[in-house]
Formats: sequence, C-alpha cells, structure tokens
Amino acid sequence: MMSGLRARKATSAVAWRLAGIVLTFLGLAVIGYCSLYLVRHFTTGWNPEGTDFANTTTSLWLALFVFGVGPTAYGLNVVISGTRTGEPPPVEASARLIRTLAPGGSSSVAVTPDGACALGCGSNGPTTVWDLSTGRPLRTLDAHAMVFALAVTPDGQSVVSGSSDTTVRVWDLTSGRLLHTLAGHKKPVRTVVVTPDGRWAVSGSEDWTLRVWDLASGAAVSTLPGNRFVGGVAVSPDGRLVLSGCTDRTVRVLELASGATVQTLKGHAGPVWALAVTPDGRRVVSGSSDKTLRVWDLASGRPVQTLAGHTKKVSAIAVTPDGRRVVSGSSDKTLRVWDLASGRLLHTLEGHLTAVQAVAITPDGRFAVSGSSDGTLRVWDIAD
Repeated sequence: MMSGLRARKATSAVAWRLAGIVLTFLGLAVIGYCSLYLVRHFTTGWNPEGTDFANTTTSLWLALFVFGVGPTAYGLNVVISGTRTGEPPPVEASARLIRTLAPGGSSSVAVTPDGACALGCGSNGPTTVWDLSTGRPLRTLDAHAMVFALAVTPDGQSVVSGSSDTTVRVWDLTSGRLLHTLAGHKKPVRTVVVTPDGRWAVSGSEDWTLRVWDLASGAAVSTLPGNRFVGGVAVSPDGRLVLSGCTDRTVRVLELASGATVQTLKGHAGPVWALAVTPDGRRVVSGSSDKTLRVWDLASGRPVQTLAGHTKKVSAIAVTPDGRRVVSGSSDKTLRVWDLASGRLLHTLEGHLTAVQAVAITPDGRFAVSGSSDGTLRVWDIAD
C-alpha cells in the first residue's frame, strides 16, 4: 500500500512538472513578445498598429506582468516542487516515528542514564526535560543564551550545557538549580561531553580550544589545544582519550591528562562536525560536511569503512550501547541507522522539516531522540 501511494505521488509530481514547463514557456513567450514590442518602439518609434501608444504601452506592461512574469514564476515553482501549489510537499514521516515533542529542543539533545527522560534546548529558550514515556514536559532549566550542547552525568544527577555566551553551566537535574557557571572560553561553546566516571566535563569552542572542568567544584582543570574550530568532541570509554572533530577535516586524538596529541585521523573531504566512540573503545565514527560517516580503528588510526547515503552535511552521530548500530543525523532532514559491522544502511527516518542537529539513544538501544532546527524533538523506534 505504501509503495503504491509513493508511486502515485511520483506520477503526480511528474505531471505537475510537465504542466509547469508548459506554463513557464508560455509566460516566457509573452515576456519576449511584449519586451520586443516595447524595445522596438522606444528605439525606432515602431508602432505598426497605428494606435495611441500611451494606451498600448499600458496594456503591454499589464500583459507583461499578468500573462508573462506571473505565469513564469508560478510555472517555475511548480517545476521545482512537483506540486500544484508550487510549495514543497510535506515530509513523509517514517513509520518508526513514535512521538514528536514540541515546542522544545532542537539544537541539542540528551537522554538520562535511566532512559526515562530526554532533554532538549533550542534557540534562546530554556532547556526542557521531557518524560519519554508520556511526552509530557516535566521541568525547565533557565537558558543562558543559545544552547548548542547538552550532556547528562552518568549518575543522572546533573546536566552540563554549552552556550553561545561562551560559558559552560552545570545544573541540578532534579530541581533545575544552577550549580556552577564555568567561564574561560572566549567564543561560543559548541560541544560538551562528560567523562565516563562523571568527574570531568570537556567542552569544545569556536576559540579553537578544548577545556577540561571539574564538575564537583566547577574549577578549570586544563586547556587542550584544538585544531581550528572544534566541531565535535568524544571521550573514550576508559576516560583516557579525548577526540575532537575539526574544521580542517581531521579528527585529533589527545590524552586527557597531558593534552598530548596521540594521533590525527585524516580522510574526510570536509569539516568534521560529529563524533562517537563505540562502547568497547575500538572504533571511532565521525560525520562530516562531505556527507559521509567514517569508521576508524582507534588503536591504529586507520580508516575501516565509509558510510555514504546522506545528501548533505552529517551533523550528529550516536552509537547504540551494544555497539552494533550507528544513528546519524543530517542537514538533509533525515536520520539514518547503519549496521556498524557491515556498513549496511538499515533504516532511513523521515519526518523532520529541517536539518537534524542532534541525536541521542536510550540506554536500552531501542529508541533514538533527535533534535532539529524545526524546533522539535522526535522519538524513533530503531529496534531491528
């Protein structure tokens, strides 16, 4: 039934595009005729009808816009969209879409360790905590300008946010109370991650640095060198390594304790915006403006495979807790679920109206929560 519906929609789109082409050419013909007449008259005084040219000019200008420019513009819209209205057809929501949470988060997403709640924050709004089972908002955390990144501590007690105001803030998740404001970055903080033991937070900024913070005291621990603008950050499961994706198309692997560069992963053809490390610590998955995901062997730094299928920038990546699947979000409005071992595309999740900017996976690996610039969080069933 679904395939038949899609076939009918495709046939309709072709028919409307053909109609749009005909209408566009008719409009262009009117524009050409009227323009030629007007040009010849004003340059040579040409007026073969011998009529009052003031009235003729008014009529020609009216025809030019009503029967020329208008139909041409409308016809081009129909050609581009494939619809009668000239507007793009609505995105067909995937059957795996469970729930849409709105208004809520868009640019950043996190899931609590117990899988009960999702957090999201969008443009200049508070961070909202949602009950995933019911879709109800539970509480809000006051925003500190535009929030670009969220991370929940492993004990589920605190949430860390990074913002356009250059600060990192730590909140009590239960009460919503602000615990610490971590200042030190000189430009917006784009990404935040918490170490597996919950002691430290690592933030990446447009100031080309990574900063390590003590979450208990709020003190700055160290500053790690970035490599151009930091687009994504991940920490290895043992907490020893920090990985940063950069706009120079590389992934840098650093020692958390010393800040020393262990290796640099090269291969992407565009800036790296998203990173994730598999739970066993053996693989790194990166997403880039080159529309691909790349899987790397962390020990050797060698590329293992390239996952291609997105048609625009890959901006978000999450790996399931069992390490078997990768979920990616893209500016092409979709999420894609991949088998990590084979690189095979398992599902394409459609429903967001604009770019997907963030994704998180519940601890049981069954659901993915995505945030988009369309102002919504969406919950998806990603179980096999």
